[in-house]
Amino acid sequence: MEMHILNSIVVIGSKKGIFMKLYEDCIVKLEYRSSSSPTKKYIGEVLKALKDNHIDAWWSSVVDPVGMPLFPSKIYPAHYPEASKEAFSYLVNGAHDMGIVVMSWYPLNMSKCITDAHPSWRMKFLNYPKINIDKEKAKNYVCFNSPYRDILLEFLKEVIEEFNFDGFIFDGASWSMPPYGNMKGFVPGCCCNFCKERFLKEKGLDIPTKIDWESETFRIWIKWRYEIFMQLWKDIVEAVNSVNPQATVCFNTSNRRYQGNWFSAIPLRCLNLDAVIKAEFNCFYGQADFQMKMLRAMGGKKGFESWLAMCDSSIAWHPGLTIDTLIQAGLGCLSAGGAMSNGSGAPISFAASALGKVRKVLLPRVKYKKGKPIEYAANWISQQTMDYFGHEDVTRQWDFVQGVNELMLQCHLPCEVVFDDHIAKGDFSQYKIVIAGNAVCISKKQAENLEKYVREGGLLILCNKAGTMNEEGIPYRTPILDNLMGIKSRREGKSEHHEILYPTEEKLLKISGGSIGIIPSFEYQDLTIPEAVSRAEIIAKIFEQGKEGIWKERKPDGDGAWFIKVDKGKILYFCADVFEAYLKFPTPGFRRFLEALFCRYTKPSLKLDGPIAVTMNAMWLEEGKVLVHLHNYPGPGYRYPLKYHATVSDIPPVGEMTLQVNIGRVKSAESAISKRKLEVKNYHKIIIPQLNRHDILILDVK
Repeated sequence: MEMHILNSIVVIGSKKGIFMKLYEDCIVKLEYRSSSSPTKKYIGEVLKALKDNHIDAWWSSVVDPVGMPLFPSKIYPAHYPEASKEAFSYLVNGAHDMGIVVMSWYPLNMSKCITDAHPSWRMKFLNYPKINIDKEKAKNYVCFNSPYRDILLEFLKEVIEEFNFDGFIFDGASWSMPPYGNMKGFVPGCCCNFCKERFLKEKGLDIPTKIDWESETFRIWIKWRYEIFMQLWKDIVEAVNSVNPQATVCFNTSNRRYQGNWFSAIPLRCLNLDAVIKAEFNCFYGQADFQMKMLRAMGGKKGFESWLAMCDSSIAWHPGLTIDTLIQAGLGCLSAGGAMSNGSGAPISFAASALGKVRKVLLPRVKYKKGKPIEYAANWISQQTMDYFGHEDVTRQWDFVQGVNELMLQCHLPCEVVFDDHIAKGDFSQYKIVIAGNAVCISKKQAENLEKYVREGGLLILCNKAGTMNEEGIPYRTPILDNLMGIKSRREGKSEHHEILYPTEEKLLKISGGSIGIIPSFEYQDLTIPEAVSRAEIIAKIFEQGKEGIWKERKPDGDGAWFIKVDKGKILYFCADVFEAYLKFPTPGFRRFLEALFCRYTKPSLKLDGPIAVTMNAMWLEEGKVLVHLHNYPGPGYRYPLKYHATVSDIPPVGEMTLQVNIGRVKSAESAISKRKLEVKNYHKIIIPQLNRHDILILDVK
């Protein structure tokens, strides 16, 4: 294989000739595609704008929005009336000549030409009375258990062989139908004859035809879909790479706050897939840090990214989009080790120009985005809890885990994401803290691994109903972790009035701001009213506001939070989900209280003393070299969830901050951007005189 230099871009010689640098190495990526076969004039205008603004990657498409080919395919049974093979040869060759990577967008779950020719291959959605399905749109959705699966793989190979695209972006990469028109939610599943036959063969059961969480068969079907669909993803990667081993496959995971994962059939687990794993901001650009950590945990071997719309209308877009919003989102992704991609329907000159400005900011920083995160705390996102406990209100499940991330960001403590499979395999012992939060559904194997982790010295943080159900949502007679957590007795229910946690220790009370800094109220929320065993160290009591308006302590089972020692480790238990509460009521006193608890029993790997608007991410660049990303990220003041989408606020410089480093002796520290040397005190404390928008510190650690 030959290496060439073209327009200052590294290109690699393949059996088909020259193709560009890898998509995953691109800095700015623009989705800008036509719904019809592109003309020479259209291609010329787009390529000129991309070249003039140094855009690295372009998402075009060989199909229209419902999967109809825009060229005369030898594999698919029909194509667009004005289809042109020459148009895409001209497009790809022209992009490559200008040093631009070009990917083909594809709506994985739709293929109108297939479903028109073979109506029996359409998805047959499970009965879900809550949703009024759009029957015309539904006709375009095709089942992956039908012969479409094999035809799709051949079509993908045809596109790479015929036009030398650099890879595929798979949007609609789910096994469901998203909302349209008056539809209020996703239509799940498929129970067509192909699915029926395969489910019977593999599970010996009749496939469910309606949503029924009380049915054991339905629960089995949920897991079965995950396995079938993820195998398809692997087969897609293999098919594309069989034609061009360097081609990139990128999947949109569709995992976001308002969508239940079981609808999509995309599990939150470590996939270890030779692909780029992608998500969408859904306009909350402040989700960058959280999404990067979630996608990294999914194990996309070629990287991960989030997509942000560059539009000014509708519920799905940003109002008043600014260049600063794009820059801040891009820096948020980069700081956490990932990348941003963008889509636009605006004139190409505007979209390309905007991303050109983003590129100037990201360019000197991209070489510092890769590294191994420094591990301190793990945020457990439990798919099984989302599926089997929270399926009716999955937004709350997302709030639980998003609240953890927001809290840790604002406490300036390193935090990564783990999933159910990490806990089941015991792949989390490297973390000093595991925040299970309100992980309701916990298997016996996971419980065993959590207990082992604590006994060997870890700090496990649990809330409310944690461990009350097994991995399929079946209630345990006695919650599986109650003995470990030191719960003597418990009763469940919603608070009838305001409930608060009030620190019992004078020091913690002062940290939280005194009597006016009490931990936020839990009004009409799920609570566990527990009584702790005598050896537990009570740190907060439950107080309730009676009908007469007077606060009083719940007795005798009003122990609101406590630590309990288990061999070398400890458990911290809260009677309510304090992380969801923090997301909704991020009071300074609450943050200081929780931060003090974390740091009391663990020594943070790194700890920044600075305002909450500054986010910190740290990673090992190599042995002895540490990168610390500091991002001045004020946002609109209340990043997530926002009732209305918002653009970035002013970004005032931040004054002097101190970074405490506890992973070794710091020999020297400097800014990777300005090359300025920083003062290091006593080998562990770094003085940062000022932060503007973003900086990267390089630490030489012995």
